[in-house]
Amino acid sequence: MRLLGGHLDVRTGEWTHKDSGIGTSVDSYYEYLIKGHVMTGEYEYLVIFQQAYGAVKASLSRHPWYVDVNMDTANLVWPVYNRYTSTTSSCFTSTRYCKC
Repeated sequence: MRLLGGHLDVRTGEWTHKDSGIGTSVDSYYEYLIKGHVMTGEYEYLVIFQQAYGAVKASLSRHPWYVDVNMDTANLVWPVYNRYTSTTSSCFTSTRYCKC
């Protein structure tokens, strides 16, 4: 699935919060991947973004909304709108208009 959780224990590498979404705690990750690619031209940022975005579209998109799911099972865990999802979904939309 390649979904990201919300919190990672940096000492153990274990996910401590397995809810996956595009809002709070992870929205900047997607944004910085795109900005990193655009600003540096590094192709690796784009590849990582495309993989992550593919997982988001496959598991989190409930048109026209995005939901939070468990990163391991993709079971719905948070069917409530989060205002940060609007910011991240606008980042996704902007990738359609650049050479990403």
